[in-house]
Amino acid sequence: MAILLALNGLLVPLLFPEPQDRITVPYTFFKQQVADGNVASITSRGEAIQGMFKRAVQDPTQAASTSPKTSTKFATQSPTFASDPTILPLSIAPAW
Repeated sequence: MAILLALNGLLVPLLFPEPQDRITVPYTFFKQQVADGNVASITSRGEAIQGMFKRAVQDPTQAASTSPKTSTKFATQSPTFASDPTILPLSIAPAW
């Protein structure tokens, strides 16, 4: 029985992967979205930041010739030298 559960835990993610709908954006783009009031929530671990935009945005890293991918979910990386006091209030602000 334990072997079947272990196989299930290994095979299900391989056969039915979750969609990758989170876009990776540059940190400067993320900061602009914060300034524009378009960030609903964030979570961070170390220098990695993930969150939700209030309104979907186009992936700024895609070339203009491709069909643009839009998403409300994002990920970015804080520069190692950045100590950005503008991000802290966002992490404790209520999500409206």
